[in-house]
Amino acid sequence: MSYRAVTAVLWFVICGSGAVLLAVFLTTQAVAQGPNAQPILPAGERTTPQSPRLVRSQQDVFLVVGRFRRWVVSPQVFTDYRFDESSIERLAEDELTRIPRGPDLVAGPVLRAPDGNLWIVYQGTRRRIAGADAYPPLNLSPDDAVQASPALVASYPMGRAIGNPPRPWLLALHLLAAAAAIALWWRGSSWRATFIFVGFASALRLVYSALYPWTPDGPDADAYVTLARYLMGAPNLFRPDPYGGLTGVTSPAYAFILAALAPFHAVAGIPGWKLAQAGAAVLLSAATAGLASVAFGSRAGKATALVAALSPAWFYAAELIAYELWLALFLAAALWSFARSLATRHPARWLVASGALFGLAIFVQLKVAVLLVPAAIALVFVRSFGGRADSPRPADRFRWARLPFPSRRGLGGRSALPVLLLLLLPALVPTAAWGARNVAVHGELLLGSSAGGVLFWMGNHDGASGGYMQLGRPDALTRRIEQYPPTLLTREARAYSELAWDFILRHPSRFALLALAKLERFWWTISPDRLGAWVELRTAAFTGGVLDAPAILLLSKLTHVASLAAAGAGMLWGARLAPSFVSSLASPGLAARVAASPLPLVLLASLGLFWLVHAPFIAEPRHRLPILPVVQVFEGAGLALLWSALRRGVPSHATHERS
Repeated sequence: MSYRAVTAVLWFVICGSGAVLLAVFLTTQAVAQGPNAQPILPAGERTTPQSPRLVRSQQDVFLVVGRFRRWVVSPQVFTDYRFDESSIERLAEDELTRIPRGPDLVAGPVLRAPDGNLWIVYQGTRRRIAGADAYPPLNLSPDDAVQASPALVASYPMGRAIGNPPRPWLLALHLLAAAAAIALWWRGSSWRATFIFVGFASALRLVYSALYPWTPDGPDADAYVTLARYLMGAPNLFRPDPYGGLTGVTSPAYAFILAALAPFHAVAGIPGWKLAQAGAAVLLSAATAGLASVAFGSRAGKATALVAALSPAWFYAAELIAYELWLALFLAAALWSFARSLATRHPARWLVASGALFGLAIFVQLKVAVLLVPAAIALVFVRSFGGRADSPRPADRFRWARLPFPSRRGLGGRSALPVLLLLLLPALVPTAAWGARNVAVHGELLLGSSAGGVLFWMGNHDGASGGYMQLGRPDALTRRIEQYPPTLLTREARAYSELAWDFILRHPSRFALLALAKLERFWWTISPDRLGAWVELRTAAFTGGVLDAPAILLLSKLTHVASLAAAGAGMLWGARLAPSFVSSLASPGLAARVAASPLPLVLLASLGLFWLVHAPFIAEPRHRLPILPVVQVFEGAGLALLWSALRRGVPSHATHERS
């Protein structure tokens, strides 16, 4: 390892350590235990109306407030309100359902102390209210406050404050980070300076991940958390799980990832998982920068590192309990390893690594298996033409001609097969093993999730919009389900798929219009309100409480337009930055014989296939998060082209010198 590489790594470690310390300093609001805290409720004190009506049907307990019933979500909430088991009224199921359901009772009560201060009881402790955003995630409001005596307030131990206080200096910090990124890009700074900035940005990401509320957020977040906690108990995987989640959630592999991060959860609960994912986002930035550096040169790689470090999408994704961040990490690392296999004279280990990472990505989401197609075609192309005596020989950085395989056979020859097997076998092993497990446990080959059938129908029915919808069960579903044996694991998924196919065959033109709508939705702005229940609230707190929801949405749209413009420039003219093109400029006599690298084409094909694979199902802006590293690679290329146009007029060989 060179001196500069060692120095860059040391700086990265130093800045990463400082980032963690800064994040802990900014996000930890330590509140000491009250010296006179008493765990026993004083005699005669109540935290609810004189005669709270508690009802129960099967197991769940509800508090009837006015016309609505509110589900008491846990025994802890029941205890915090000091409810009495003997006062619970048992109702028949049909009688209970006649009472409209209101918001869940997830915390409380709200106590108004004699001095006028408000406290929220949450998880057995009373919490100081640090900001107005403390109420919505807990389904509470100041109107829920009950007058409490000093003894009642003191009966609850004191815990960490909830809510996010206004921090206007955070917005100034963001502006400083943006200015620093622009300065680094304009000055063409070294990798060391770039890594220092990535370390600083990781501190901001950690701060964002630790903001209140500390609850699971994102689509199916509660299901993933429940399943991950089940897996932490090291159950027998060759028995059906009691929740049905191992085959029912959208990404079974993500539950295993959360379970593997059990030490983080043991220390900090849900925020511990989020902080671990913030670390994964840092690795994602590094992998994306490495991919851009191989594809378009060092200048584009450093620009991509800056883009990825400050991308709002990774701030959001690091906080969500959702699989998209990890899928993006595996795909970016797989494509980077694949690019390295094309740029070295000993590609075998890089191909195996790329295949293994592709395998993890496919295990997370089966549909990304289509990305193996452009990679395999590129391998066959390199294999068929890279070593012929009359073929062009690009720069040493792309040693197509030096692959250690004979090249006299083309696509149908045996010589192409070993190269493909190095990539494809590791890529298929995880999913094949999961399918074998499902055959052994359920007697049915299921490679992904049984939720695919529901999503297929959700995107193809009479009322489909192209996106996610809350829908009831269609009337025709029951009849189709009855056609399959009751023991069949995927009987419901098959029935939904039949309904979707029936719609497609009866209305092919409507299916085509819906497909176009889905592809359009795929490129909508990734705004906080479309990602999770509380992402918009956290983003407002992350900007110091200075920006409101419309301002955040406007900023998201402006960022979206700028990123697409830069990515479009990289797609159209990024070939000018390829190392082979630079070599041709250095040797004009060989310019006609220099072949462009197929790697940009592989990236474009991967982006296009990932986009098109959503056409039969549903499409939301967040669905492009896994392929966003490829978009950011083209953004980095576009910024490198802009730098060359502003500073030098045209791209030159110096653009790719590694500093």
